[in-house]
Amino acid sequence: MRVGATDRGMIVAMSTIAEGRIDGRKHRRELNRRAVLDAAVELFSATAAVPQVDEVAAAAHVSTRSVYRYFADRDDLIGSAIRHGFSRSVTEVPLADEHAIADGPDAAGHRIARFVDHRLRVHTDLAALFMAARSVADTIPAARAMLDASRFALRQQITDHFAPDLAALPAGARSRTIIGVELPFHFEALAHLIDTVEADSLRRSVLRRHVSLHLSATEGVGATT
Repeated sequence: MRVGATDRGMIVAMSTIAEGRIDGRKHRRELNRRAVLDAAVELFSATAAVPQVDEVAAAAHVSTRSVYRYFADRDDLIGSAIRHGFSRSVTEVPLADEHAIADGPDAAGHRIARFVDHRLRVHTDLAALFMAARSVADTIPAARAMLDASRFALRQQITDHFAPDLAALPAGARSRTIIGVELPFHFEALAHLIDTVEADSLRRSVLRRHVSLHLSATEGVGATT
């Protein structure tokens, strides 16, 4: 049986429509899946606890059955949500500044102030999620992996951001300096500082001074108060 040009055109058109429907379903599925992840992250942030599946479903305005179409089980949902929350916040809070001073007497102070601002913002975005992730890290491997990866990423930011200052240090002192800079920015340490020091300007001054002292072996690093 020969297929004419009209028939071939109709077949192509029908195939295109079918592909469009499939792509549309995939798109809706991805949107719904992302809505579930966003809802779980919001619940983490609101409660600093791991939510139940039905709570996530209600917050995302989907059925519990739909959640299980996107995730194999509760651990898969929670692990995926933790990964989603960390990756979204760490990547969306910029540390680099296109207007940053590259060198000169004010460069180091600018880097320190920028770093302190960044870490306080990350703490605001991630502290509750971190606490929730830590509570399930022993039973959900994805949570443990994300905690480890986020710690590594945040430490690497210190290395990259303060590269000009660290380059002036002896090689053996750089690791100690990075660890020293990092200490007060651990989630628990920052939470304690925020709880005990009411004035935001004083917190920032304390943190900037701390970073400056640990970088003080480099040339020209000053504290910004």
